[in-house]
Amino acid sequence: MKRTTILNLGAGKLKPLGYEKLEAPKFLLNVDSSYYCNTLEIKDVIDAHQFFLEGDDKSFELYLKENAFTFLERYHIPFGRIVLYRFLEHVKRTNVPYFIYLLSTGLEIGGEIDCIVPDYHTLATRIIKERTGSSNFEKEDILTTSELLNEPEMPHASIWTTARVYHFFQLEGRFTVTHLKEKFSFDGRDIYLRFFAERIR
Repeated sequence: MKRTTILNLGAGKLKPLGYEKLEAPKFLLNVDSSYYCNTLEIKDVIDAHQFFLEGDDKSFELYLKENAFTFLERYHIPFGRIVLYRFLEHVKRTNVPYFIYLLSTGLEIGGEIDCIVPDYHTLATRIIKERTGSSNFEKEDILTTSELLNEPEMPHASIWTTARVYHFFQLEGRFTVTHLKEKFSFDGRDIYLRFFAERIR
């Protein structure tokens, strides 16, 4: 029986796309530093993960309040899939190579990254084509500005385009980008890139 293990980083309230259709048994760990009323610790998650891998048919859906970097540095059981929806753009540009390395340590060989990020090429095109005198300028400006900058408490700190995805994820030979979709529609906005990268070493 296929056993699915997924790490959902910076998850908030979002579950991986298609998660409900996956057959059990499945192990989903949602990690976000904004969770509250959570008593789980990493050692509790490790115990549940090991129990799952030993063959129990029970599915697990766990929530852990933790920083993504800290979690990846401390957790040493690899997952079959890591999900990053609207999270990678919050990683500082100077930390991107190290973060991609940490992702590789948290993923099985042959496992995949499923990532959604704002496409800065699309956002730049929106800015170039915008007309400040148009009746819908304010509405469009809110979308463009929020996706470029986000809130000061959690600003966007790295830029992602198709070329940058291929460059950074294939730079050290740990991943190969297997599929990428531009103008991906997510949360009612079609300004995203969605890509999948397989760990190859």
